[in-house]
Amino acid sequence: MVAPTVPSEAAALQILGGDATYLTPAIGTLFGPNVQLSAVASNDEQVAALARLISERGVLFFRGQDITLPQQKELCKSLGTFSGRPKENNLHIHPISEDAPELGGKDTSVISSKGGISQAGYIQGERASTGWHSDVS
Repeated sequence: MVAPTVPSEAAALQILGGDATYLTPAIGTLFGPNVQLSAVASNDEQVAALARLISERGVLFFRGQDITLPQQKELCKSLGTFSGRPKENNLHIHPISEDAPELGGKDTSVISSKGGISQAGYIQGERASTGWHSDVS
């Protein structure tokens, strides 16, 4: 992959479809369902735009996504390439990751409000954040 030129923040928004709302002046951008990460994952120009916005806005939210787990992994690898990750490196495996082959192996952690991280279990009346947090994408 030959990395395209990293666009300005305004150009990045336009490349991704322009349907974005800044949630605060400094951090957080919300995209509507017309920006599908499944399509972005296979488009180097859009991945570069996404990388720019992540670096500028810190947190991005995407509604109504149709992206599969394999597409998510490829998108994360592509974003890593734009940030300087060596090509031979793979996805990060957290030191306490469960080996859950049905979820894609040790490089996949499913975090939900009902189950915590992967299959850690649900405790009625407890906040999901009590049992887990994530330092990885």
